[in-house]
Amino acid sequence: MKPRVALALLLAATGGSIWWANRSTTSTADQHDQEQDDDTAAGGAMRDVALIVIHHTAASESAWGWEDIRSDHISKGWSDIGYHYGIGADGTTYTGRDEDDVGAHAYGNNADSIGVVLLGDFHDTGTLPTSAQLDSTAELLSELLRTYGLSTDDLQPHSALGSASGHTDCPGFDWDWFMGEMGARLDAGVFA
Repeated sequence: MKPRVALALLLAATGGSIWWANRSTTSTADQHDQEQDDDTAAGGAMRDVALIVIHHTAASESAWGWEDIRSDHISKGWSDIGYHYGIGADGTTYTGRDEDDVGAHAYGNNADSIGVVLLGDFHDTGTLPTSAQLDSTAELLSELLRTYGLSTDDLQPHSALGSASGHTDCPGFDWDWFMGEMGARLDAGVFA
């Protein structure tokens, strides 16, 4: 029996008290509130996605790139990186978890969301996502909105969802500015 399956059975038998005891040891310094690393939706079927959550890595891409994040998350015992997609400063779109797999990026909202992280630190640094990064983000978001039948109201900054470890300002930049940049890059019908 896999350790996660055994733990899930133990948690069910104890009403989750062991998970909460373990959860309380998680560092509040983590930039992105991670919840239990559930690997797939029930039966591996396509999940009902209601939100697309936008993050930033809160570190420069040169200091903490996509594979660094993946290694860090796997070292915590997770199955993979917590995000579904990442967008590099050069516009590269990185693929993380499969969209049918529950992410680990927005505590309390992982089961019904897709996590997209822009690589870079946009909090009080005077740095904004690059034009190439914004172009690729708009292209990805357009595809995800169509795939899941969502509207721009279903795009949320991590900061709007609250935080189990306290306040977060993730993704660090002004949300209205970001939505304006997305709208400028796409057909008016997509981000109307």
